[in-house]
This record gives sequence, structure tokens and C-alpha cells, in this order.
Amino acid sequence: MKLFYLNRIFLIPVFVIVFFAFSESSIAQKTSIPSLNPGSYNNSVSFENSTDSYILSYTGEDVSIAYRYSNKNGYSLNGITTEVNGYVFNPSYFGGVSLISPGKRRYYLWSEGISSRLIKSSITGNAVISEWVVSYSDEFYFHYQYNISISGKTLIINVKDLGKIRNYPIQTYAILYSFELDRCENTLNPVMIGIPYLTAFNILYTNNYFVSLFFDWTKTNSSVIKPYDLKYSVTSVYYSQNAEYNYKTNGKKNKLDETIYLTISENIEEVFPEIPNPVAKYKSESISHLIYDNWDRGFQTILNNVKGLKEKGLDNLWLIVHNWQNGGYDNKLPDVLPANAQYGGNSVMKELSAYCISENYLFSLHENYSDFYPNAPSYKKSDLALSQNQIPVNGWKTDIAQAHLMKPSKIKNYLIPISSNIQNTFNTNSAFIDVITARSPSEYVDYDAQVIDAGKSTGSFKIICDVGEQLRKIHRGPVSGEGYHQFYYTGYYDDFASQIQTGLVSDQHLKGGYYKPLLVDFDLRKMHDKTMVHGVGYLERFFYKDSYWKYMGRSKDSVMILSATELAYGHGAFFQSNSYDFKEQGLLEYNYVYPMQLMYGNAQAVNILYNDNGNLVTLSEYIKKYPNTFDKFDSNDFLSQVFIEYDNGVTVYVNRHPRREWRVNLKGDANGWFDYHGIVNREKILYTGNSQPEDLTLPASNGWYCYSPVNPK
Repeated sequence: MKLFYLNRIFLIPVFVIVFFAFSESSIAQKTSIPSLNPGSYNNSVSFENSTDSYILSYTGEDVSIAYRYSNKNGYSLNGITTEVNGYVFNPSYFGGVSLISPGKRRYYLWSEGISSRLIKSSITGNAVISEWVVSYSDEFYFHYQYNISISGKTLIINVKDLGKIRNYPIQTYAILYSFELDRCENTLNPVMIGIPYLTAFNILYTNNYFVSLFFDWTKTNSSVIKPYDLKYSVTSVYYSQNAEYNYKTNGKKNKLDETIYLTISENIEEVFPEIPNPVAKYKSESISHLIYDNWDRGFQTILNNVKGLKEKGLDNLWLIVHNWQNGGYDNKLPDVLPANAQYGGNSVMKELSAYCISENYLFSLHENYSDFYPNAPSYKKSDLALSQNQIPVNGWKTDIAQAHLMKPSKIKNYLIPISSNIQNTFNTNSAFIDVITARSPSEYVDYDAQVIDAGKSTGSFKIICDVGEQLRKIHRGPVSGEGYHQFYYTGYYDDFASQIQTGLVSDQHLKGGYYKPLLVDFDLRKMHDKTMVHGVGYLERFFYKDSYWKYMGRSKDSVMILSATELAYGHGAFFQSNSYDFKEQGLLEYNYVYPMQLMYGNAQAVNILYNDNGNLVTLSEYIKKYPNTFDKFDSNDFLSQVFIEYDNGVTVYVNRHPRREWRVNLKGDANGWFDYHGIVNREKILYTGNSQPEDLTLPASNGWYCYSPVNPK
């Protein structure tokens, strides 16, 4: 029996389904779907005969939004238009599948010769379900389904491959290359907004509205999700992502299955993704320590320096030793034991550990289970991650050797015995893991068809999250990881060396965190409650511009810029041995940042406002006023003066503008504890204590003023 395929939908009588009307509060979520601020609203789904389209709508106290999905061109995301208060645009102009022909040519849904056929569509429950076939002449076809629903202001789009159709007239089934989220179109003055610590994608700003469009990284079936930022025209920019489906070593690919979230709001915070991760197990321990990040070569030197810091009154350290491995730094990994004899060997390392433990410090040694070096005694070619071409994936390269990526599925086989031996030998009570949390899950994919979740970034995501837990069990304490893509893993680790990056990848390697806007909302709203991180990245990663090794950070003024930035983001104190003067930096961090981390570490930010020429405004208001200059370091409008209020009464003002001072409006009757670097009577002053200044101006670049109703403990 042959099947017959309709070119029209199975028409539905005109009706409307209204399926929620409630006041949303803070609800724990298990997906990355953006959440709404509290308020009553209705969602509805309807079919409009006159336009042959479905309307999925949000009606709230603040705004009305209509997502229109058309049967005429709904084979791609071009079939979805967004209308808000009369403004209509395409959040994705031609997003959808890209396919590979039998002749290995790549086709997009806008490619000449591509045709589409709607099999059927209907409203089922609260969702619109449509089934499509796209084809190129009689050469190939592809068969897939959209399941589209709405939750709050977010359109949820699930798309999946339905596979071959029995007795279909075209014989060859196309090979999926990717699902593209493409570019917006018909947008007024579109601007791409890079959000610090949100490295997976960017936010679109247009006509007083903010838009996010992204894949759910916890559900994707793809191999690689890449952010993409590029201006296409005056009405169109690439601001989102693409999901690539790569070959496994057996020549097969995983089937298309993606969940996509499209959200529009007048409030930028409502388009941020949620981070559906747990609260870090050792968050309290992380809050109660400041990090001494040590790169010295010589364990006796480190011990002497730690004792010297104690003599200067600096306490509660988390010491992370990076240079200690038997073969030297970044060599012979993962085989690190015994401790490097040239630096003092096991005996002096044990003295260092014993001293730290006696002072109730946290003590960690640098570990790496990502880069597998061919000169490591444990090296096995069978334990290397494979590319699509069945060759080992490259890792870090040094002057000595080219490392390869260890199979994620094999990490535990090395981590558990090696890390356990480290703990048993040196009595470590915390851990540091290199590389693994600096990379996105897409950068850890093993295409070996013999492994579970081959070719899937979700497989590596689960393993990377589990690495943190394995290290916690072994060392019975908190785990720190290298920073960059840490938002994926926050909560699964207890700290990150949290360098500031965004999803603007075209700009990423040109400048460090110092040159990025002081935009703290995503970090404080979505990540702060899960993990207490320290610092804002190494000095060279924070200050670099054009060249990684050309950086500031060689003076008291410049390290105070780091301190001010840490206070703005609600981070903990961090200093490094290769600073211009590690003792002076350590004392600055201990005296001025560490007391604040104790007070805001477990607090929630209830107000985040930015100074606009004497007026405090929200992030959304600031960007709407200065959409083209808020992120320009050389502009007077550079977003860099922030006020944060926490739910325990703690307040923080920070001025990071490179040229402009900020006179803050102090409350004259405040009693409590004060911590500031400000200008009083025309003199710059560093102060902590119980006296509030009568008048205070925050200096350019590194001014701050912090208040707590109670003294730090």
C-alpha cells in the first residue's frame, strides 16, 4: 500500500486554548529555559484560518507578545515571526536544517532548488505539531517534525528527525549537517550584546526589546554548539548559535533532536538562561577562604612565603600549587607523582601540606586529566579521544610534546587512582583541575563509535560535571577549576579561576575582562547562588589587549582594579604569586575583599543598578539609552559604575570607569561596617571600620564603597 501526502494541513476550527494564568515566583527549574519575574499572565494557542497560521501568545501585566507560526513557510524558522506591541520581526530569518547531498554538497533551506512539503499540522494539547519534508529535486529528502509550545514569554521549539518514509518516491535520505539558528531580519537597529560569563551565545537588542535564542545544552543531540556573532546588514545580525552533527568513527551521525528557546522581553534579565545546576557542596568552605594561586618553582620558597603571609596577619588561605609535577608543568600528564625533586620533592611538599593543614588552610595541587602526553608512563593510544577522521584529537602543545585529548569516558580510570595517591601522599583537603572547566562540552566530544554518547556534547557535559564530584570525594573538600566556560558547570564545582568572557567570539581574543563592560547581572542573578568563585581571572587574562603577554597588573593601582571588579561581581579574594608584589596584593585582598565575601557569599542580590550621570537605572534602561556605546571602553557611556544591594542589607558601589569619578549619595544615619577606596577631602583613602565618611567620591578605575549592617566575622 502506498501512502499519500497532503500539501495542506488538516484544518482545525478556529479556537483558543488558554492554559495558564498565575503569578510566577522563584521556582527551581530543571531546564535552561528563561524564567519570568513575578506577575500574572496568560498563555494561549490558537489557529487563524485567514493567515493559515498558529498564534502562541503571552498576555501579561507588562506586555503582550504573539509568536506567529505559519503553515506556508514553517519548514524553517522563517515561519516564525514575533509581534510585540505592533513591532513585527524575524528572530531567525531562515534557521533550520542544513543538509549534505549524496554528492557531498551542503544545502541550506534557502538554497536554490530546495522545496518543502507540509505533511500535517495540528494543535495537540498545548503544542503545535507540524510534520515536514524538504527535498532537492529527486536527489534527496529529509523528514522532520516541530513541536512548538509556549511557557511564559518563551517559545519552546523541539525539532527532531522522523526518519525515512516507507514507499516515498525519492529514495535517498539526506545527511544532516547542522541546525542553524541563523540571523534576525526586519529588526530596527539590531545590537549584539555580549554578557560576561555567558559564553554560549549573545543577546539581541532591537527597538527597546531583548531577545535570546539558544539550544538547551542539557538536551541537545548535536556534537558541537557554536556561538556566532556577525553584523549582516543594518536590519540583521547573527547573534545566536549553530548546532553541528558530526560523523562518528563508524560513518554514522546522531539523529536530529533539539530543544530551542526563543524569548523576548523589555527586561534583559528575563531572556537570560536559567542554570539548572545544584548548589555547590562546599560553597561555605569556598566562602570562608581566599585563594593564594601559586606558580613558584620551589616548595621551600612556597612554604616560607605562606609563613610570611601568616606573620603579616593574612589568614584563611586556600593554597593552590601549580608547579609541582614530577615531569614539570604541562609534561608527562596525567602522571604527576612523585613531586618534582628539583623543587624539593615529596619531603618538602609534605612539610608544606602539614603547615597548611595545621593552620586550617585549604591545600590543593594542580591536576590535569584532559591533556594526555605521549611521554607519560601511563600513555595509551586506545584511551585517546578520536576525531571524525579516526585520528586522536589534539590537546595542549608544548615545546616538549603534543598532547592529545583523553577520552572523557576514560578520565575516571586515571583520575581516581592518581588523585587518590596525591591525597594519600600529601593529605590534600581540596583540589584544582586544569583545562576541563575552561572548555565547553562541545570541545570534549569523542567520536569513537564504541563509546556511550559518541559524538554528543551532552555525553561530555555529564562527565565533566561528574569529575568535580569525584575530586570532592577523594579530597573531601572543595574543588576549583580553570575558568572560561564555567557557567555550564557552576554548582558541580566549588570555585573557578573566573576569567571574564562573553559569547562575542570575534572579539574574545582581542581584549581581556578589564575592557569588557561591568555587566554583573547574569553572574549575580543566575550563578552566584550556586558557587562562590574567587577573582576575575589571572592578571594576564584580565588585562591583556591584542597580545596575551602585554598586560597591566604590575602596580598597586592595577591590582586594585581587580579588587574593585571582584566586589562588583560578588566574587571572593584571589591573589597570585607572580603578581608585581604578591604580599601587598594578598593583604589588599584579605583586608578589603575577603571581609565582603563573608557577607555577600550566601546573600541574594535584590537590586542591581547602574549610574547614569547621577541617576541609578537598571541594566535594561542603561542599554536602551546607550545601545551602541555601553560596551565601548573608550566611551564616556562605558557601563562601569554599579550599585548592588543584597537581601541581608549589604550594599556595594563600584566605579570601574577608566576616566570618570563617581560621587556616591551616602545615607547619613547608617550604622555598621564600611569598606571603601575613595576620595575624602581630595585624598584617596583605603578604609575599613565603623565610621562612615560624610562625603565620598569613588576614583576612576578602582573605586568602591561597601556597607554592611554588621561587622564581618
